[in-house]
Amino acid sequence: MMKKMHYSWIILAISFFSIIVAGIIRSSSGVFIEPFEQQFGWSRSMISFAFAVGLFLYGFSGPFMAAFVERFGLKKMMIYSMALLAVGLSLTFIMTKTWHLILIWGVMIGIGSGLFLTVLSTQVANRWFVKKRGLAVGILTAATATGQLVLLPVLATLIARYNWSYAIGLILFLSIVTLLLLLLFMKDWPEQIGTNALGETSTSKNNKRQLLRRKKLILLNSFGSP
Repeated sequence: MMKKMHYSWIILAISFFSIIVAGIIRSSSGVFIEPFEQQFGWSRSMISFAFAVGLFLYGFSGPFMAAFVERFGLKKMMIYSMALLAVGLSLTFIMTKTWHLILIWGVMIGIGSGLFLTVLSTQVANRWFVKKRGLAVGILTAATATGQLVLLPVLATLIARYNWSYAIGLILFLSIVTLLLLLLFMKDWPEQIGTNALGETSTSKNNKRQLLRRKKLILLNSFGSP
């Protein structure tokens, strides 16, 4: 009889796909510099500035995302972040001004990608894995590079053969699919579906609870009580 797959692997697969999508959205900015320059007549320095703002906010938001996850929950923050990316990509089709570019590709996509590309790997691994935790972290860490390796050439091909809007359409479609997966299948904790983390024992469960309680108190003291 085939052994039932532990739900931790489903969470890992969803998280892996989410990081791939967020990573390709974040890293795809380079392939849009020339098309945006030709389409809108903006200077390359202004386009690069907008993308640099996004890069800064993506890195800067990481520590705050960890605190928001503890306060609002992992699933909610993943949904909010992916929705922000999807909205930003949708608005790209109607942008006409340079401040639109800065708002969309600087602020919205920078902040939206922050959760997936900074703290998500360790959050998922610590919540859902005791056994094979290192493997889980390694797989999720490799997701960003995997997305760039596979999808960046596809985006470049779409731009060369058709138009930059086709490339935006592809990553928008992927972000919507990811959003649906998060809404339907993502969970904050194993206990929500009546199971334990992969390889978790009663001793490790108690230790994890104590550690998480200590971390939560530290974060609440740092950011104020609810």
